Amino acid sequence: MTAGKTQCFPHIKKPFAIVNNCKFIISALAVFLALEFIIANLMFTVGGYFSFFSFIFVVFACLFCALSAEPSEKYIFTQLGLILTVCADFFLVLIPKQQRLPGMIFFSAAQLMYFFMVYSTDDNAARRKVHLVLRIVASVLAVVLTLAVLGPAADGVALVSMFYYANLLINVVFSFINFKKHGIFAIALLIFILSDTIIGFNNLEKYLFVSRRSLAYYISNSEFDLTYVLYLPSQILLAISLIPQKLKKLGNNEK
Repeated sequence: MTAGKTQCFPHIKKPFAIVNNCKFIISALAVFLALEFIIANLMFTVGGYFSFFSFIFVVFACLFCALSAEPSEKYIFTQLGLILTVCADFFLVLIPKQQRLPGMIFFSAAQLMYFFMVYSTDDNAARRKVHLVLRIVASVLAVVLTLAVLGPAADGVALVSMFYYANLLINVVFSFINFKKHGIFAIALLIFILSDTIIGFNNLEKYLFVSRRSLAYYISNSEFDLTYVLYLPSQILLAISLIPQKLKKLGNNEK
């Protein structure tokens, strides 16, 4: 590594607005998690509005994304994904009577935006074909297997949720395959899918018998809910993932 380049993003040269973007990203996430912990505890103390707090922070992630990124395909699709996530949280979190089906439809649309981002920024034509085929197969299999396993119990929420989860999983896989280009984004989606897996376990008993000795039962009945602890950082990391693009332009302007 040559002098005058950052450790995390060697194509960005000094000087520029934020000298060490690795430290900035870690610091930004640490500050966010500290605020999350402090404000969440205050909200629990006064009666508990943690879900509303999570909604507000996703809105902040959208604004952060809009202010920090340069216009591009990556920016447009990531921003649309965050906006659709806000719409999903409105139905699942904000309104008094939860509307799960429209919420999951918006979440699915958000994952399709992230698909367009990962797919459109992939320079490998062969990998793009594989990506497209695997996504179609995974989406169809998710719906077919849901119908086969749940039978008459399969409702719209279950079908859309499995379609969503299949697309989220494919997004995780291909963002990690192209980790050099989508490193922070890949980590964000990995944290995101862990959060959604816990939510899936929490809802599994509505459709299937869950043994008291199973991991799913233990997680869904745990006194400590990791869902939002994982969900909120994943959203802020999605917004932060656009910062290196901004820094790259700043670095190029300094040449």
